[in-house]
Amino acid sequence: MPNRAAVRFDEFASLQRALKQTGDDAERELRDELKNSSVMFQIVSDARALLTGSYRGRRSTGRAAASLRVGATTKGVYITGGKSTVPYYGWLDFGGDLKPSGGRRNLQKRPFKKRGRAMYPAIYKHRGDINMAAEDAIESSLRKAGLL
Repeated sequence: MPNRAAVRFDEFASLQRALKQTGDDAERELRDELKNSSVMFQIVSDARALLTGSYRGRRSTGRAAASLRVGATTKGVYITGGKSTVPYYGWLDFGGDLKPSGGRRNLQKRPFKKRGRAMYPAIYKHRGDINMAAEDAIESSLRKAGLL
């Protein structure tokens, strides 16, 4: 299961209701504009940079960093990390105990960090930019819908 960090906006539901009432594809346009904003891709880029490297002398293949993606739903924008080929993403980002092939002798420990090492620090770094990008996307979609 991929790890997900969501960015939710206050009063987003009332905006969606207003956009639905227009009958156009304004709601989908808003979601696409939020997803394709440059700040979201900058967050993913920063998180990838924080993930790459090595751990205890082991070289990183980059699969975990490559698994970071931007997505959007009707409730907000999210960044996911990990997939079926990278089930260890949560361990890389947050830490804990990992048993790659089972057994007690194959236990790998990593110090646990509640706020993570890559995804959440990248989001916190760009918090103001996220708000500005959301405002721009909302204004643009309202203009296209004829509500402004």
